[in-house]
Amino acid sequence: MINSIVPLTTQRWENARAQAERTIRERLQEPTRRQFRAGDSEYPPALIVAVIVLMIVVAVAAFYLSALKEVTVTDITLTTLVNNFQKLTDRNVVIGTLAVLALSEAGSLLFGFASRVISKQARVRMLLRAFQALCVLVAVIANVSITMAHPAPAVAVFDWLITVGAPLLVIGIGLILEELSADWLAANVVSVLAFNSAVKQYQTESAQPDRHSDFYAVWGQAILDQLIQQSKHNREIIPALIEVDPRVRQMIVYRQFERFNWTFDKDTKPEALPAGVSVLPMFPDTEVPIKKHSAEIQAVLDWWDATPDQHHLAQRAIADKCRVSLATVNRALKLVGTTETPETSANGHHKEEKI
Repeated sequence: MINSIVPLTTQRWENARAQAERTIRERLQEPTRRQFRAGDSEYPPALIVAVIVLMIVVAVAAFYLSALKEVTVTDITLTTLVNNFQKLTDRNVVIGTLAVLALSEAGSLLFGFASRVISKQARVRMLLRAFQALCVLVAVIANVSITMAHPAPAVAVFDWLITVGAPLLVIGIGLILEELSADWLAANVVSVLAFNSAVKQYQTESAQPDRHSDFYAVWGQAILDQLIQQSKHNREIIPALIEVDPRVRQMIVYRQFERFNWTFDKDTKPEALPAGVSVLPMFPDTEVPIKKHSAEIQAVLDWWDATPDQHHLAQRAIADKCRVSLATVNRALKLVGTTETPETSANGHHKEEKI
């Protein structure tokens, strides 16, 4: 029955491959940077942004309280120098105060962030952490010094809490933001690499659709479609064969590979396929139960094989001999590659047999 299938012409074979390539290209979607955003979280982005903004607000408030004490200490220290040295002016005091603030608060944040994301060497990271600790120490000692010089006995506990807590709070929030920034940068690197890989794969599969993982499945279906379109006989017999046993599709397509590709070996796959890729994954080789013929159809098929000299009989006569319905005979004859017996008239009515 399969041997009676009209094979593909060279043009239809080429059409099947071209159709498969078009289908793959239509399926491809060019990746966008939005699809590979870094820092995706299970929480809403607005909530994360709000938390970060509030943390920055708290850090600014703590910095302001700490900076007041640092400015006071710096002013006392530098004013003493200005009074003793004529070349120093009040402008030097202002610049020096800003320098102390930058050294203590901004320096601690900068060295902490640098130790996390810039250097990968242990020695350099330890050195940067030491610089961070030194900057923190400047802020804390400045706050402690002014509190000791000008204590507020009535609110001593609160005074010391602000003295120590404010600079430490700035540093603590800075460490948290440092951690978040480092995680985001790491995630951004991963997302960029994934995006570049997706773009490369898209470009490769657009130029060479046969590199796509679904190409051979699509090609197999295209070959089957072209076979059905090849002739009226194929349009009748192929669907009937597939209805009986779906796995016959794979056998039909394999035969076309054997016909047009002499390097094809159905036991090892075509040479053109990369290692590990199934020839036609849409047609599994195992775990597909074979649908057996019904007893009536099998009876007709057995009679047909056993009595080749009576193939000229009309379908009604065959139905009577096999004790089955006329529709069953018609279906069985489709399986053997014929729909009419020689004694079937053009309008489909069977001639009466002469006795």
